[in-house]
Amino acid sequence: DWELRALPGVSDDKWNWPSFWKKDPSTARSLYESGNIFGALTFLDFQRSARSLEDGDFFMARAGVLLGMEGSNKALRHYLLDELQVNRQRLVVISWAKLAQKPIPEAKK
Repeated sequence: DWELRALPGVSDDKWNWPSFWKKDPSTARSLYESGNIFGALTFLDFQRSARSLEDGDFFMARAGVLLGMEGSNKALRHYLLDELQVNRQRLVVISWAKLAQKPIPEAKK
């Protein structure tokens, strides 16, 4: 179960970034690209709390930032998968598994 749940990382150039990420190179994206991971995550949280970001876009961008983070390891990926499942972000999980060419983990009940 642990191996199935520990999906491998995916490089950020292959990640399915949401449309807002691709359109607007400033803000969270520029923070991420400059190596300011925590700044990018904080900005995404701010956008979500200000209701300017839908949950699906938020979780897709958050997952991409965390997976692209230097030193991303199995424990972090396990946490991320759990977070996505708890928040019912099945499409993000499916996208991740397909990019990693791994079986899609079962949904949490």
